[in-house]
Amino acid sequence: MAIPTLALGAAASVVWAILLVVYRLYVSPLSKFPGSKLAISTECYEFYHQVIRGGQYPWVIQKMHEEYGPIIRINPHELHVNDPAFYDEIYNYKQLDKYGPHTRQFGHPNSSSNTVEHDLHKSRTSSIAPYFTRGNILHLEQEVIGETLRKLCKRIDEFRGTGKPMPIGVAYRAFTTDVISKYTMATSFGFLDEPDFKETWFNEFLENVGMVVEKTVEKASRAGVGTKSNSIPTVFYEMAHNEKVPAEERSLDRLTDEGVLFIVAGNETTGNALSNMTFHILNTPRILQSLKAELSAAIPNSETIPQWRDLEHLPYLSAVIKEGLRMSYGVVSRMPRVSPNTEIRYKDWVIPPNTAVSMNNMDMHDDPSVFVNPKSFDPERWLQPESIELQKQLAPFCRGTRACVGMNLAYAEMYIALATIFRRYNMELYETSRVDVDVAHEFHIPQVKKGSKGVRMLVK
Repeated sequence: MAIPTLALGAAASVVWAILLVVYRLYVSPLSKFPGSKLAISTECYEFYHQVIRGGQYPWVIQKMHEEYGPIIRINPHELHVNDPAFYDEIYNYKQLDKYGPHTRQFGHPNSSSNTVEHDLHKSRTSSIAPYFTRGNILHLEQEVIGETLRKLCKRIDEFRGTGKPMPIGVAYRAFTTDVISKYTMATSFGFLDEPDFKETWFNEFLENVGMVVEKTVEKASRAGVGTKSNSIPTVFYEMAHNEKVPAEERSLDRLTDEGVLFIVAGNETTGNALSNMTFHILNTPRILQSLKAELSAAIPNSETIPQWRDLEHLPYLSAVIKEGLRMSYGVVSRMPRVSPNTEIRYKDWVIPPNTAVSMNNMDMHDDPSVFVNPKSFDPERWLQPESIELQKQLAPFCRGTRACVGMNLAYAEMYIALATIFRRYNMELYETSRVDVDVAHEFHIPQVKKGSKGVRMLVK
């Protein structure tokens, strides 16, 4: 009896699988949208390209767009659009939810970034956003960014004239980690103090992230830490003691999840952008010369740590940063949004309610119809009159209510670090090429080719 029962169960599973594929292909409300039949039929297609092949699905999606058009179905449940004109429709103008199945893969559901529901996200960010305003960054920039940058410069000095290559890409990530931890928790993680800049920090951190951040957040949220007497008031002290916020939103689990996302988001994206910019500046003598000339005129004393407000009006430095953000993308994974109750229209297409719709920053930033020679690092494109149109397609921090709450801090870090380092030091690349900065894998954040040693330089 066991064998016939087993056979019956297997046959039922096969029939169910066939019916499911038929439903997805021909009956589903999304069946009218074009796409690869294999991708539409099963999640295994995406799993193979994203997991087995290691973060390759974005490039598969690009090929599907070339074959099927600007709106396609990339798995049984999700649509993808490659049309810059549609970006604001789903990321800026409409108040949409995130797509739960996609967001849950990142864990830490109590963080504002990974909150699915729009209204709850809005409530959570409202208690955080005041600490990342431009005014607050300007108030604390010298104490947090300036002091941390002095540490980085001391580390650069150790390599000066030695002929020993400095792993500046790793050092940048140590710098951004120390800044975001000090800014949000009043306690620097001290990665710049480590001999190797905590080069293996990311894997170690992910293994122990909850414990590390929980202890730091718990300390920062206790009375006496981050109070008015402390020159660096912490986000977590204020959140933990803000009685206008519901008690469940002030729990240690909630604050810990927020802390984890602060550290991860504040480290990798900004550090990656700084590495990308440094490579392209040093790799292009024309750009290096133009930048140094502007910085020498604006900062007479090379030992000075300049202020953000004095730097953001420098046209060439600003163009370099915009181009660096364009080519480093910010987050490179698609960011699905869902309209729970109303349909969304794209041209003649009607997208049903509760359907995941996504776009990708790489498609936006590499669009050849907008950015001539998109794979070329060209700050001059941002100095032309038509650059106002280019700005509309630059979205490294997303837009709308879901825009990165820490973008002001990131801009301040990039302006101050780049200006200080390129004004103070003469450098050249060491055994570094485009392979060490170009995106080769998509794991939410950009990842270069496996085996890369990152951006390295010699300090003269």
